[in-house]
Amino acid sequence: MKLIDVLTREGVFSSKGEGRRLVQQNGLSLNDERISDADRILTEADLGEDGALVKKGKKKYYRLVRA
Repeated sequence: MKLIDVLTREGVFSSKGEGRRLVQQNGLSLNDERISDADRILTEADLGEDGALVKKGKKKYYRLVRA
């Protein structure tokens, strides 16, 4: 799935538009890597054993784990 879709579904973003704007402003990181593509696909390798760390801006951190 697309990263933006997953984060919107989980409540990190209130809308996909908010997510796209944050990506355009370089305000989103996945595992300490800046996300520059709003259509980035979330893969199993991104999740690893402990899940993925998502940074939204400077102060908000989220952990994505497999269900």
